Amino acid sequence: MQYCSLRDWESKKFDFELEFKGDTLVQHGEENLPELGVKHTIIETYLKVK
Repeated sequence: MQYCSLRDWESKKFDFELEFKGDTLVQHGEENLPELGVKHTIIETYLKVK
C-alpha cells in the first residue's frame, strides 16, 4: 500500500488474487498486520461500465 491515512499501514505489501468473469473483475486476498492486530479478508468486485 503506497498511501493510506492510517500511517501504520503504509509501505506494507498485501497479495491479492484476481479473477475475471466476463465484464467483472473480482480481487480477493488478506490484509494481515499482526503488529496492529489486523487480519482482514478483502473481496472487491468491479464491474465494467459500458
